[in-house]
Amino acid sequence: MDTLNINNLHDVHKEEITQLAKKMEKCYYFSQNFTSDFIKNIIIEQKYTWEEYQQNFWNYYKWMPLAWGIKRLHFHSDENMYKWHITNYNKPYNEKLFCIYVNTYNLFDDVYRDWLEELSPRLWVFFYDSSNTTFYILDWWIEGFLDALVEWYEKAKKVIKEKKDIELKEFYQKQLEILNNK
Repeated sequence: MDTLNINNLHDVHKEEITQLAKKMEKCYYFSQNFTSDFIKNIIIEQKYTWEEYQQNFWNYYKWMPLAWGIKRLHFHSDENMYKWHITNYNKPYNEKLFCIYVNTYNLFDDVYRDWLEELSPRLWVFFYDSSNTTFYILDWWIEGFLDALVEWYEKAKKVIKEKKDIELKEFYQKQLEILNNK
């Protein structure tokens, strides 16, 4: 197979290839800021550079759905300068952080938050907004945090299933008692 000779391309295509090469170089250098292969691969696949103020990573991690996604945003406490602010955080800040909203009702059809706040001190979370179940994570801790979140999700699924099984058993026992007393 012949290799592509850029000199034989139309000027428009030459410019597109040149721009793509420049962007991919930025992507590569941006990805080197992360230790996680998970994050590096997303950056390269999505062609993210450090220039974007909003990056939407995935809507799931492993088998855990995250309906609002895994986002990386530039947060700033100056409301006049930036679009994204950390809710319920009162200290000055200027950080690019991963933002993960954990909607327990969406995950379980139940408002289940047990142990969720325990993820915050265990892992280097920049801030956990407990009123909104939203985590703000520094770049280098994102993969470890997501792994711990999946562990929490699996534990919570098991507890909720056991709780629902007990409720269902109690319901049927009451129904049986009603039938036996007739």
